[in-house]
Amino acid sequence: MRLSRLDLIRYGKFTDKTIDFGPKPGSGADLHIVFGLNEAGKSTALSAYLDLLFGIEERSRY
Repeated sequence: MRLSRLDLIRYGKFTDKTIDFGPKPGSGADLHIVFGLNEAGKSTALSAYLDLLFGIEERSRY
């Protein structure tokens, strides 16, 4: 499965934000690298994606 876009309506520090991973490349590796400053929300975005896949725990860190 390839993630093309992650819409964060209200999750952690994100409100009405979209992370667009772009179109699938025609050839070569299909890899996403997420980088940013400290406290930019990288771990929060990853947690949102994992919650999307596996469900949100009753008590979430966010």
